[in-house]
Amino acid sequence: MQKPLLAALPWPAVLRSVAAVNAMTMHKVRRDVSFEPVAGQAGMIRVAPNGRKSGKAVLYLHGGAFMIGGLRDYKALLSGLAHAAGCAVYFLDYRKAPEHPFPAALNDAEAALRFLQEAYGAAQVSVAGDSAGGCLALALTHRVLAKEKAAPSAVAVFSPVTDLTGRSPSFEANAAKDALLPRRFVLRGNAAYVGDADPHNPEVSPLFGTFSGGPKMLFQVDKTERLYDHSTRMVAALQEQSVPVTLRESDGLMHCYQMYSSVTPEADQALAAAAAFLTSE
Repeated sequence: MQKPLLAALPWPAVLRSVAAVNAMTMHKVRRDVSFEPVAGQAGMIRVAPNGRKSGKAVLYLHGGAFMIGGLRDYKALLSGLAHAAGCAVYFLDYRKAPEHPFPAALNDAEAALRFLQEAYGAAQVSVAGDSAGGCLALALTHRVLAKEKAAPSAVAVFSPVTDLTGRSPSFEANAAKDALLPRRFVLRGNAAYVGDADPHNPEVSPLFGTFSGGPKMLFQVDKTERLYDHSTRMVAALQEQSVPVTLRESDGLMHCYQMYSSVTPEADQALAAAAAFLTSE
């Protein structure tokens, strides 16, 4: 049902409500994890496993074609990731398109990273994200490296968007196989986010960025996704720059299947692998 709805509904406000209803009916939130707003940080929620303390933190940047997505949609994934990581995961409800095109979301992500690095120490903060949020995680890493500021200790992305120029062979080749993403929804979101910016700007399309000297990175993606080659091309570019990068491919799973934490074993296994990657030394 989700794919035709995403294609048919052009209104971001309605899509946000549909996504929230989907999450409430199909997702499962762990009960051993708490959710608390962070004082003085608009849109930031601390998600932490009860009774467990850690000096590490993960900044999580959500997906949704840059237009939708919120805490209700991501409680299951966040609770699963926090449980697996044994540390606090900070969800950022960044400003969204079309109301707030590039660089609003990226600016919010940079401010959130700085806040957490000051609170925990730069070496203790990693970044994760899915789809559009994966794009933001990679663009954020590019930005801080370009500024010669402290980068995240690690980056893990699930089916990230990396190229907003429209030159993705898998986008059309996997159209029938992709169980979730319709063409119109993706293109609307990309256009709304890019606005008047140059899509070749590496802060928009991380594929064109410089990441030399950057942190270790983990990519999880399914071979049947429209965004499949967004990961494979990005991984190849990172390897050429000698960035330590790991690619984990599945075959036959939906886009961002990690959202079904505590519902499917594939989601739990993927989040456990990402958690271990993000928190390991």
